[in-house]
Amino acid sequence: MVVAFAVTRLAGAWLADRPDHYRSGGFTVSGDVTIYERWATEIGREGRSAYGDVRIEYPPGSLPFVLAPLTGGDGHSYRARFITLMMLVDAAGLVGLVVIAHRAGSRWGPWAWTLLVPLVGPVAWLRLDLVPAVATIWALERAQAGGWSAAGGFLGFGAVTKVYPGLLLPVAVVSRGGWRWRPLAAAAGVVVAAMLPVLASLDGLWESVVGYHSERGVGVESTWGAALLIAGHLDSPAEVVFDHGAYHVRGSEGSALKTLSVALSVAVVAAGVALARKRVDASSLSQLVAAMAGTLALLLAVGTVFSPQFMLWLSALGAVAASLAGRALRLPLALLAVANVLSQALYPFHYAGLLANRAAPLALLVARNALVAVLGVVVLVQVWGRRIPAKSQSPSRT
Repeated sequence: MVVAFAVTRLAGAWLADRPDHYRSGGFTVSGDVTIYERWATEIGREGRSAYGDVRIEYPPGSLPFVLAPLTGGDGHSYRARFITLMMLVDAAGLVGLVVIAHRAGSRWGPWAWTLLVPLVGPVAWLRLDLVPAVATIWALERAQAGGWSAAGGFLGFGAVTKVYPGLLLPVAVVSRGGWRWRPLAAAAGVVVAAMLPVLASLDGLWESVVGYHSERGVGVESTWGAALLIAGHLDSPAEVVFDHGAYHVRGSEGSALKTLSVALSVAVVAAGVALARKRVDASSLSQLVAAMAGTLALLLAVGTVFSPQFMLWLSALGAVAASLAGRALRLPLALLAVANVLSQALYPFHYAGLLANRAAPLALLVARNALVAVLGVVVLVQVWGRRIPAKSQSPSRT
């Protein structure tokens, strides 16, 4: 496993740092790193304030990972140092999974992480998404050890890096035994601590993060973007536009679909909480992780943005679930692997074709999103039917 991890990561790092070798139709996987470098230069070298002077679309937990690659020897580029940093984060995820697997008596999880991450492609190490994914792994490692306060702290840290772990927190802290209040308090404490350095720029923080994302349209890679593109083949107006730093689909039903997406996302979180409350045993981490994974899969499927690197979030939960209940989740793990491959095929290799609304790339997109939706439904049905074994018991400290 260590050899496989080293080989896949060395190959991934080589491709990530040579985007011209991994491109199609003018699209490479390195665009966001250029933005990170600009943010880091303006904040770290020019002394401008984050969120006040420099608009950053991510919460403040992302700042250390944006600024850290700015330091170091002159012989390496910002991109190379960022890739190195993400490789270290990736390795930290593997360590967390090895600890989980050792307690659970299964090697499925570390192997799943070793293989699932490179299936997403070099974009995995050129974005910040590994950070909240690995924070989630360590949150669940702490939960397995009975340290629910630390688990909440890790989820809170993930939420102030990329928001999505905060959406999973209600599912993570409820079960048939009731609510776990200590992880909620710990997560809140981490969020407050992360806000303290940017207190002077809270208005800018709100505009940069909440305002930015609320004003975005329907992402071209989302299920709703696919629907608008399909409608374009049926003579309904559909136009791909570049705004807010990404590609979106503009169509006559775009506003209604965005409203529907928000409503469904709220419904998915509520359903995940209700499922955990009714069907997840308080002492079964395997059932809880499966409920979180199923909820996240459906959130991705119904969201208005579904970038390829988001598959890392699901891969982290899938890898933890693999250690705790691997054999019961063989089908969802297989679907996850295929969805990761389709994400890599779509971006960057068929991205230009997708923007041009060609049939084959659109079919790839529909297949990827459908697989993720099916994965979510299958896992949640397994949780509801109590087909996830509860043998991986976590200590009952709350």
